[in-house]
Amino acid sequence: MFLSRVPRRTGIRARPRARRLVLALVAVLALLLGLLAPTSAEAGPVWKRFATAGTPSGQQVYWQSMSATGPTDVWAAGYRVVSLPGVTEFRTWVQHWDGTTWTTVSTPDVESAPAVNLLNRVAAASPTAAWAVGSYQRSDSTWAPLVLRWDGSVWSRSDIPVPSASQSYLQSVAATSPTDVWAVGTYRDAGSFTDRPWSTHFDGSTWSTVTVPRPAVCVGDSLAVADVASAAGRVVLSGSCGVTGGTTSGFVAELVGGAWRSRGTIPHVDGVAGLAIASGGSLLVGADTAGNTAVVIYRRTAGAWVAGPALTVGRSTTIENLAVGGGVARVDVVGSVTATDNGVSPLLATWTGGGGWVTSTSRVSGFARALAEVPGGGVWAAGVDYQAAGGFFLRRAG
Repeated sequence: MFLSRVPRRTGIRARPRARRLVLALVAVLALLLGLLAPTSAEAGPVWKRFATAGTPSGQQVYWQSMSATGPTDVWAAGYRVVSLPGVTEFRTWVQHWDGTTWTTVSTPDVESAPAVNLLNRVAAASPTAAWAVGSYQRSDSTWAPLVLRWDGSVWSRSDIPVPSASQSYLQSVAATSPTDVWAVGTYRDAGSFTDRPWSTHFDGSTWSTVTVPRPAVCVGDSLAVADVASAAGRVVLSGSCGVTGGTTSGFVAELVGGAWRSRGTIPHVDGVAGLAIASGGSLLVGADTAGNTAVVIYRRTAGAWVAGPALTVGRSTTIENLAVGGGVARVDVVGSVTATDNGVSPLLATWTGGGGWVTSTSRVSGFARALAEVPGGGVWAAGVDYQAAGGFFLRRAG
């Protein structure tokens, strides 16, 4: 169950999209440079493609997350699928942008037989302080959290206490400073097999668990924490779970006085992906409508979640991440678009608040998952390219 949606993020099935459950090892082809041209009635911005630092022969990269502290300090993290005789391994994979070039930076793995190490999210607080979180599979096939720390020179594993559980993993991380880092995920009760939300905080020396109550609206065993955001002294997490009636609901909680408090639910969505605290304090959550027919940005207003205009492209549209620039005046989202012929391409869209949606299309056959606003201007995106083993990096100015 913990590896039920590998191409998106590891862990408990956050959103039921069976079409992404299959991992395919793609032959390595030359990565083409090009421009992503806007093809919407409302002209979208232009994204430029950059070459990745490459991938070992016969391996496929799944970029999961990006984070930037400035134009010369951008991280991309995920994992690579390694095909060996009779076995497939998954190993962490990280690259860094220095303003000119992407370079692969070595990361440690937990060795097992076979090795399964997956990074879900990266967060940088400064050029000398960054964290990446995910999970690894033990030799008995259970899952444990994986935390890597960048000290300005090397990535190393960081020990972290885990709840009393048979399995646990980390889904997301947010870092505002080297002494204020939050990671969130899910663990499973050993006795009841019920999924429960989990958060842990790093104060510069120690990781400490902060209990997250299981939302009352959730029924059944499955639950998935999707994201965490930290800004201006606030910490917020989001996730989704099954509810009465067989549908799915998103949930949001905020840390208040050292304890997690509910910030309401978002009903009738397929799942949530992407969470942001905009300048001015607005909370924004991205969600897919039931059946993945559209993407919607929800904004918390007067104590309630209010949906913005829905975005529908192709036969179905899904969101994987969002980032905020200019307060709530611009919200960038990435994900995937499935055409009527079942072809899949990256979703690259911007919600301009009252101005609605603008979209850009690409020549990539695959999907986008990682997104990062760059302080000082610009946006990076990354994802899986079915025709290029190293995936793709895209940059938009402004």
